[in-house]
Amino acid sequence: MSPNKSTEPSETRGQSRETSEILESQPPELVSGLKEFQETVGNNFGGRFDSEEFSWQDAVGGPRGIIESIGPTLVFVVAYVAGLDVWKSGAVALGLAVGLIIARLFSKQTITQATAGFFGVIIGVVWAMWSGKGENYFLYGLILNAAYFLALGISVLVRYPLIGLVVGWFRGQGVKWRKDPRLRRDRKAYYVVTVLWMILFAARLLVKLPLYLAGNVPILGTIHLLMGVPLFALFLYFSWLLLRRTRGSFLDSGLPEPADHATGTGSAVSLGDLDANSPHEDIA
Repeated sequence: MSPNKSTEPSETRGQSRETSEILESQPPELVSGLKEFQETVGNNFGGRFDSEEFSWQDAVGGPRGIIESIGPTLVFVVAYVAGLDVWKSGAVALGLAVGLIIARLFSKQTITQATAGFFGVIIGVVWAMWSGKGENYFLYGLILNAAYFLALGISVLVRYPLIGLVVGWFRGQGVKWRKDPRLRRDRKAYYVVTVLWMILFAARLLVKLPLYLAGNVPILGTIHLLMGVPLFALFLYFSWLLLRRTRGSFLDSGLPEPADHATGTGSAVSLGDLDANSPHEDIA
């Protein structure tokens, strides 16, 4: 067999050609922007997994991340249990969320994590104040968990697990992991991790929904905190165990570097490196 002849399955080669044709039809600025976004976000995402030991501190964002994640909800529950009405409890929680953002601005740190939590607090407080029911502070979180569970479940049923789509894109695999036998290990990991997160969201719904319907704010708030950051960090650890590379970087595609026709050298697989005729080897 000629060394340049493709050993890739015909269906995978077809998918690669289609992807390459789509990218070639786009403006160069768009393709360049996608590559830059892929590299920037991918390196940030992969950096959390690309290590020999799992960092629990990075998983929860450090002490400040923990405070920003649980602080407003903890304050709301404590104030509500202490006898304050929904409006006053919500105002205290909202005030703390605003204060945390201001603290980040003064320390010249990114406010992304605090802002995401801030909007969740706003929605929870507004719903609680509008209804006059403290349990509605947690309704937004229940809806989010249900949406995540459904999205992940549907992705598994159609055989495009969301974890595979995200991690596969960062790794420059596209969707080759679905059919390429040399990416079998990655494919299994993507399915397992997707189902793993489905279990987390389902568990939250099963435990918290009855408490919400019963209007038990103290217990609901306590369970909400316990099944929030601690479980998130634990499931992130399990994901790290399943997705990490035994050798090479977390963002390695698992495919060989395409040959440079001029020099015979290779370059990293990315959005621009979609040559379907490049030979592959299994690193699993």
